[in-house]
Amino acid sequence: MKLPSARSASCHFDSEHGEPVVPEEPGVIHAFLLDLDALTRTQQWVLNRNDVAFLDKPEESACGTRVSLVYPMPFNTDDPDVCPSCTTMATFWHTDREEFQVRVRLRHNRRVAREAERAAKAEKSTDLLKRSLKAGGLLPGDDESPDTSVHRAQSPRPDGFHQR
Repeated sequence: MKLPSARSASCHFDSEHGEPVVPEEPGVIHAFLLDLDALTRTQQWVLNRNDVAFLDKPEESACGTRVSLVYPMPFNTDDPDVCPSCTTMATFWHTDREEFQVRVRLRHNRRVAREAERAAKAEKSTDLLKRSLKAGGLLPGDDESPDTSVHRAQSPRPDGFHQR
């Protein structure tokens, strides 16, 4: 089914002599949604074009993937190369906006939870590294004095060379 409120889109475009061109292999086709009641500037620009639109700044497709190339034809759910998630989300966009919004919120909440988990893991790794460096005497602690035995063993000689 062709959805008039969505355009076919790709994640990337190729470059030829510094100019954007349609790739020979566009990959998975995503749905670039158009809110026909309240078009953004980008959506209006895409809708007014009769040819391919190369976006300067990637936009979010129905499934959440960022797209940079929008084709002038409507998104066709029957096309074999379309993203299955985009098919589902674009169909909800077209038929049931409330369900679409519920699914977008769930997707957003999952993304926020993943980012928080990554940040917590990164913080834990940083703390572990700091403790390891302090234990090895490579990083003096704020309340501990540095291990002077390391400094004595590598004190400079009068000729400017370090003794070992």
